Amino acid sequence: MEFIIRLIPNTGLMSDYLRQAKVGETLSITGPLGSFYSRDITAPTLFFAGGTGIAPFIAMLEKLNKEVNNTVIKLFYGATTAENIVELQRIQSFENLQVLTYPCVSNEVSDTFASGFVTQWVNKEELKEDSYDIYICGPNAMVEAVKTTLEQQQITFKNFYTEKFIPTGTLTV
Repeated sequence: MEFIIRLIPNTGLMSDYLRQAKVGETLSITGPLGSFYSRDITAPTLFFAGGTGIAPFIAMLEKLNKEVNNTVIKLFYGATTAENIVELQRIQSFENLQVLTYPCVSNEVSDTFASGFVTQWVNKEELKEDSYDIYICGPNAMVEAVKTTLEQQQITFKNFYTEKFIPTGTLTV
C-alpha cells in the first residue's frame, strides 16, 4: 500500500495520529469506503487534484495504464509550493496513457511550475470538447472554486465526481 500524506497540525484524525505514531505500531485500515474511483474512461476526461488529492489519481492512472486506454486525460494539479508537487515524473511515465499534466503552485514563484490555481486552465481556449467526465479531489475550497469556474466558463460535463478534504475531528489517545 502507498500513501501520500501531508502532515498538517490539527487537520484530521489520520494526520494527528501519524504525527505521534511510533515505528512498529499496528494500524488497522478499512476501506476504501467512498465513491471516488475511476469508471470506464470513454469520453474526454479532466482530473483536478489539489495537494495530496493527487493520490487517488495515481491509483486511477495505474489501473488505466494496465488497460491501455487511448482517451486523452488532462490532469490539472495544484499545490501550495513546488515541494508539494509529488509523483509528477511517475505520472508522466505511464506508457499506455495519454496524460497531459498542468501543474501549478499558489504560494510561491517557481521556475518549474506555473504560478496560480488549477482554475486558470478552465476556459474554452483550453477545454474545447463539447462535454467531459470530471474528477476533482482536493481541499474543499479548491473543489468549490473548480465547480464555480466550470459553471462560469460554461464547460459542460456528462459525469462529475468529487472527493473533498474534510477534517474529521481530533485524535484521542
